[in-house]
Amino acid sequence: MKKTLMFAATITCLTLALIPAGYTSAREDNGKFPHIDSNGQFPPIRWVTNVRHTIQVHIPQNSSAISQLHLEVPYGLTVKDDIQVSTKSGQTIQTNTSINGSKVVVTFLEPVTPGTKLIVELNHVKRTKITVPYSYRLSANIVGSNVAIPIGVAYFRMY
Repeated sequence: MKKTLMFAATITCLTLALIPAGYTSAREDNGKFPHIDSNGQFPPIRWVTNVRHTIQVHIPQNSSAISQLHLEVPYGLTVKDDIQVSTKSGQTIQTNTSINGSKVVVTFLEPVTPGTKLIVELNHVKRTKITVPYSYRLSANIVGSNVAIPIGVAYFRMY
């Protein structure tokens, strides 16, 4: 009986270790506010200090266009000024990026229209402290407004 219980616990732990780090929420395209669709890390292992974090932001059809994206970098991470933004179809979007401590502001040269899925790649993210999980808070500026509206939190688990 003990062997069976130990075997079941071992298999459960191994199965949980194989769950991917990216979380995806299935949302329809009829929302009114931008939101985070998914996120991921490469490589997905703990002992590497330089990684790439990728966050997918969806701007629904019924939303307004966005002019800026704000990211609050979590404690224990340092982001370098190597940020690429593209659409899901692979088209590169021209941006100006500014980093001030733990705040990153991505300003789009042309507003991003509704119905777009953005892929934000934070290349060369350096982990200085190991905390689990890392969570970026994202907000966006709607065209014609100077107020940043929170759009979600991107969680990154370490293995």
